[in-house]
Amino acid sequence: MALDQALEGLPEKTRQVFKMSRYEYLSHREIAQQLQLTEKAVKYHITHLRTYLRDFLVVLLLGCWKKTFWVNILLPIG
Repeated sequence: MALDQALEGLPEKTRQVFKMSRYEYLSHREIAQQLQLTEKAVKYHITHLRTYLRDFLVVLLLGCWKKTFWVNILLPIG
């Protein structure tokens, strides 16, 4: 799955913050308490994560688009 691939490229702490935020639905404060971080650090990890995932998805989608584009050019249907 693409999300699993993207998460593998993240630092461990950012991965933990992501999972706690998105899978366990914990607040920034709860995550900070459990990981012994400041809330500001949790927000940093979330911001870093969003930027990383956005860039990862752009590369993934452009890669799929380019592949589809060239297949349609080289192997036209009909």
